[in-house]
Amino acid sequence: MQGGMFSTALVAVGAFGLLFAAMAVGLLRGKALKGSCGGVAGSACLCSDGQQQACELKQKIKEAAERAAAERAATGAAGADSSSAGTAS
Repeated sequence: MQGGMFSTALVAVGAFGLLFAAMAVGLLRGKALKGSCGGVAGSACLCSDGQQQACELKQKIKEAAERAAAERAATGAAGADSSSAGTAS
């Protein structure tokens, strides 16, 4: 009975291997990866205008949050330096 399960598992692994190889044919032939909105290979965007605007807004929000975090870190570090200087005297 175990020989049958092993051969089934072997066939399944082989089938998945063939599927992965078939999907990789484009990469093996030199075709670059490309996402729906540009990606690595190009800049042509297949997204609607609304989707593209939403992506740009998300990027702006992310950048603003990163700037705010950097400013808080800088202000916190400067505040910690001045408060420690005040306690030293």
